[in-house]
Amino acid sequence: MLDLASVNALASYATLALDLASLALIAVILFPQIVPVFKERFHARYGLWVAFAFTAAASFITLYYSEVLGQLPCSYCWLQRVFLYPQVVLLLIAAIINDRKVALYSIALSILGALIALYHHYLQMGGAQFLPCPANGNAVDCAVPTFISWGFVTFPFMSFSLFVFLILFMVRLRQIWRKYPQGEAW
Repeated sequence: MLDLASVNALASYATLALDLASLALIAVILFPQIVPVFKERFHARYGLWVAFAFTAAASFITLYYSEVLGQLPCSYCWLQRVFLYPQVVLLLIAAIINDRKVALYSIALSILGALIALYHHYLQMGGAQFLPCPANGNAVDCAVPTFISWGFVTFPFMSFSLFVFLILFMVRLRQIWRKYPQGEAW
């Protein structure tokens, strides 16, 4: 079993990797011709499985933090989980039956989750003095970071990074699916 410090370090590095992947996705969305055809075809076929893997891993990590390591989530953390956990089920079902419409649902859930995460991060980076945390009557104050790495990586920042990645990934999948309609990926 990994201790809290090790999980925090691993999650911080994974968040930075996810941010780099998001930057790469922005480049690919803007300049799709830089991606080889075989990679597009792979993503056309397995993209939903990739998205499912990311949401399942993130959900597992949140549960590991709270249930194994004993880190109680605040009210805003729970709100972010509300927009993450359903995506695990939606993306699994969509990947099994190859339902490409799920991208819109994932984008919608991710936008809402990202907005909450961004506000939560703002509170934790000092914004609570200007706009107080409305959920601070709970056992865990949402304006106090549970941990912070490199001066900016917090739980809400991790959540925001994941939601932004999911939005960009789904936009890219929709772009690929327009090029390879259902059944023409291979």
